[in-house]
Amino acid sequence: MSAVLLPGAPVADAVFADLAPRIEKLKASGYTPGLATVLVGDDDASARYVGMKMKKAQELGCASPHVHLPDDASTQDVIAAVRALNADDSVDAMLVQHPAPPQVDFDSVLKHVTGEAGAKLQPSTTNGMHLGGVNDIIKPKNIVQKQTYETAPDATPW
Repeated sequence: MSAVLLPGAPVADAVFADLAPRIEKLKASGYTPGLATVLVGDDDASARYVGMKMKKAQELGCASPHVHLPDDASTQDVIAAVRALNADDSVDAMLVQHPAPPQVDFDSVLKHVTGEAGAKLQPSTTNGMHLGGVNDIIKPKNIVQKQTYETAPDATPW
């Protein structure tokens, strides 16, 4: 099988179109899903990325709790923030932005993301095939999504 170039925008549009009515149904039943984000430091690219995730979550009608820690935060500071979000009933998924400053042991932080928040969005060495770095994760759900959308009209063979 040859590689297929899969444009991201049509896939994202399809995923969001699928999510919107599901989120509305949850909200109509009295439950608002939530995506928590954790940012350590002031890296511009990371701040923009997290901001985009928060904005999209809010556009879709989700709660979007956010913790922004200073650049000098320790691993324990980040773990404390993650634990607080784990305990927050409004959090269903969590994104802890990488890269973190060098004094933060990112892998240790990830080990503290628990429950549903850890199962849904957070990269984890226990929730997929680890290919080297913490961001090099292939999750079965992502493979299914890729297969679902790889026949999209805008997909072109490499």
